[in-house]
Amino acid sequence: MEQKFMALRDLRPGAFLRLRRNVLGLTQAELAGISGVPQSHISAFENHKRRISVAEETALAKAVSVPAHTLMSMKRHVVRGIFSRYGYDDIFMFGPVSTGQDDAFTPIDFLVSTTKSLGMLDLVGLQNELENALSTTVYVSVDTGWGNAKVDRFPREVTKLDEKLQFQPLLVDLYRAGNVFSPREIEEYPYFQKWGFPKSFFPYDVSAARWRVDDMSRTLDVGMGIASGDPKAFIAKTPAGVQSRFAAYHSIAVLVESAAKIHSDVKEANPGIPWAILSGLRYRLLQTADEIDASIAWTTLREDFPKILDALGAVTYPGSGTEATA
Repeated sequence: MEQKFMALRDLRPGAFLRLRRNVLGLTQAELAGISGVPQSHISAFENHKRRISVAEETALAKAVSVPAHTLMSMKRHVVRGIFSRYGYDDIFMFGPVSTGQDDAFTPIDFLVSTTKSLGMLDLVGLQNELENALSTTVYVSVDTGWGNAKVDRFPREVTKLDEKLQFQPLLVDLYRAGNVFSPREIEEYPYFQKWGFPKSFFPYDVSAARWRVDDMSRTLDVGMGIASGDPKAFIAKTPAGVQSRFAAYHSIAVLVESAAKIHSDVKEANPGIPWAILSGLRYRLLQTADEIDASIAWTTLREDFPKILDALGAVTYPGSGTEATA
């Protein structure tokens, strides 16, 4: 459950520029030649040592702005390899990228057809790795036959990943106020880059940390209880099945919110708990809460929740004198 890749939305502008430049196969010197921005400025910007002017930012954005389908054409084999490592080989694309009606700001939608179980923690890791490989926003929908709102909404416009797209790679003259390589500035970015979660600015209190952890434990217990019954009843299109799925989604959301409120000092002291992935999952849920596959929710409660609960049983609290466990 270790997080190896940061979500695209968490990269600072310079880090995103470096990622996009590497994906496009450009050196700093080559990017300087295309954009007209001095290489020394690009280097300093990528290493977070200086800001650049609006004119330079605009020039760089134009130079690295390519349609999402072009990125797919360039990185098809890399994408295939990532999915294969997760055990998925039947991969499709749908939406604007599959038809070529996209630009540099269009997310890439993948559809995985599988009967293999997948929890939300692994799903976040998969999406983050794909975003780092493609330097653009990625959403992965999983069709297990259990029911997925997004899959149901887009039964057409599906292109198998192995099919050759009829597009020519090109740089496009595209710059918008949204700024392609400035998702957002993150305060204390070096800390976030190291740990994968933000540094807490509220005072650390051992008692508060304990009851926050207790909140997580209770939520995990509830979630495990929801998934202790018959999976067929869980996915059934009955009032009881709908209520069970709603309760499952709610328990996942409550878990990540509870984790977000735990002080970063506690998280640093307990690296065995997937704090970074839970942090990333929090923002994924904000975007796709209505599109969670029932099988992913079931696997999360059955497999991921027990692992997190076991890890919480040995949590230590900095400053408690004896580093006492819960």
